[in-house]
Amino acid sequence: MTPIDSAQDETQVRQLESRRQAALVALDMEALADMFAEDIVHIHTNGMVHDKAAILSHIRSRAQFVAVERHNLMVRTYGDTAVLTGDLINSLRVPGEEEPRIMKAFATQVVRRTDGIWRFISFHACLSLAPA
Repeated sequence: MTPIDSAQDETQVRQLESRRQAALVALDMEALADMFAEDIVHIHTNGMVHDKAAILSHIRSRAQFVAVERHNLMVRTYGDTAVLTGDLINSLRVPGEEEPRIMKAFATQVVRRTDGIWRFISFHACLSLAPA
């Protein structure tokens, strides 16, 4: 299957990722719940796997996101599915630590459009040793 050249779809998918980043920093759980499909599979850099309820609970109870950045983000669309790949830098405020903790990773995300709405169905990140 080859990517469909759809600038509008790519723009919508990039906007979805930007909204996800902002929602993590704002801890906007309602927005995140709406962006995540009911069948999302979220795989963390340490191999932990979460479904939708578990990832929302995890985000709510963990360290506070100070910033979420994407670099070298590639978006490939295939009809009602898109794949995002690229560098990810999370800055996290961890209780008891003065400076934010920086986590550099490479992430692959899959989104699906259902009834005209793009939602995340898969997220998989691995730690990155390369500078973003």
